[in-house]
Amino acid sequence: MAITRLVNDTVVSNATAGTRTVVRPPDIETNDVMVAHVTNSGGTAIASWTIPSGWVTVADCSTSANPRAAVFYKIATASEPADYSWSGFGASGGGSINVGGWRGVDLGTTIDVTGTVVTGSTQPFSLTGVTTVTANAMLIASIFENSSSTTGITAPSESPAWDYAWQHNIQRINVLAFVLKATAGATGNKAFTDNKGSLTRIGLLWALRPAAGATVAEMQAAQQQQPGWPFPRRPRVTVYAA
Repeated sequence: MAITRLVNDTVVSNATAGTRTVVRPPDIETNDVMVAHVTNSGGTAIASWTIPSGWVTVADCSTSANPRAAVFYKIATASEPADYSWSGFGASGGGSINVGGWRGVDLGTTIDVTGTVVTGSTQPFSLTGVTTVTANAMLIASIFENSSSTTGITAPSESPAWDYAWQHNIQRINVLAFVLKATAGATGNKAFTDNKGSLTRIGLLWALRPAAGATVAEMQAAQQQQPGWPFPRRPRVTVYAA
């Protein structure tokens, strides 16, 4: 079964401390994998956050105090709640939570590989390469910026092309980009660019492992069916007031 991204992401953002609650994406089914980007402008360390039940940390990206950011995932059960709350953000600034879904992910070993968290301030912003273990893994770039500019981030130009699950710019920018890695092995470093000059950027490469039985042809066909292929599309998100 191929990994496919579900298009109905959800997001919540605000500029207050305390708790943020995001609605479960409407197309999530049992055994889908949800991925969440959680950001905050300053405030308490992620180790002090209260994480909703069942969510697993992929990476703590808080090598900088601003933004503080982390990536999480959760395997959906047959009795998922209507929403999920993270709390303990502290008194500084605002932030956001984005949640999106993926189907066809291996449920035993969900994460194929997790790379090194990189912090930088110059252009381009280069993420350290990883070595995928499994053919047809879905390579993901999670990037966070200390900016609320409306200008997006541009992925490397390569084939197959990168696509975007979201480029969210409320409070602090966070981006999730993805591309099929048909052959297991080293990805090399990946350089992302924008025109916002010198500011704090944090990110990493990591990969979801496909469920057993997926073929190269199936994975390639699935990515080509993503909205906007082969050109990056504007993310579709549902915004809920905090």
